[in-house]
Amino acid sequence: MTRIVITAKVLDTEKWEQNYRVHAPLLRELMGVTKPVQFSTDPETNEICLSAEPDDLDHYLETAQSPEIAEAMEMNGVIRETVKLFILDKQLDS
Repeated sequence: MTRIVITAKVLDTEKWEQNYRVHAPLLRELMGVTKPVQFSTDPETNEICLSAEPDDLDHYLETAQSPEIAEAMEMNGVIRETVKLFILDKQLDS
């Protein structure tokens, strides 16, 4: 599985987390994420970071551009132009 990492600035990390916890099951189903999602918030900088393993990366990336996701992001106070998505496609073995 490919892991993705998303970072963004939000208006309020506490509000974002509360809303994300409520909407996460629907978003995960819509985007095809069945494994646990890890996330962190930094209230001092209003930044969030989350990491997930989508079941189908192409589906995830397509769905991420949908009006439903844009609406959820707006409702959660995500500053859209700050969103960065990284696809972890390389690995360094010791």
